[in-house]
Amino acid sequence: MVALANPVKAWWNNAAQTSFDVDVIIAGKTVPMTVNQGDAAFADGALITHSAISAFVAPAVAPAQLVAYAEAKRAQIASGGISVNVAASGQPAQMIEVGTDTAGLALLANAVWLANASPSASFEWDQASPVTLSGAQVLEIQAAVAAFQQALFAQKTAIRHAIASGAITTTAEVGDPTLVKLSAWPANS
Repeated sequence: MVALANPVKAWWNNAAQTSFDVDVIIAGKTVPMTVNQGDAAFADGALITHSAISAFVAPAVAPAQLVAYAEAKRAQIASGGISVNVAASGQPAQMIEVGTDTAGLALLANAVWLANASPSASFEWDQASPVTLSGAQVLEIQAAVAAFQQALFAQKTAIRHAIASGAITTTAEVGDPTLVKLSAWPANS
């Protein structure tokens, strides 16, 4: 819904007046706008109307569309992979690239199964610079991937609540929830 907070009649008082400010209510949020003299929808002495303001404001996005967008964003980040440091405490970082798409998760699940069945097994991890990992390191990777996936689901849940409450009304806010004072989406690192 788009409406004026305080409907007013806009008159250009003189040649020096080139714009005026107006508040617009969009889906319950007040959005300040500046209307310029040259804007086609606003001729000298024109009444600012709902339809004229609508021409300047993107239409509201239905909550179901926002939830679908949030799911697509979660899935995109979830399948982007992560880097996990498996170095022992006090040692230089040993970053392992982990695929978190379906194929990467299946390979990790197999390695985790083998690490649990045979704790002393070693694993050749295929990445730009291949490394050999211990079973304990594979389990560390699994824990990091699980925490990453859960953080994504928690973020999506927070966004769904914000959509339901009307705090999120645009795809831009879903994409960057810090715009509405929520945490950012988890990063792929």
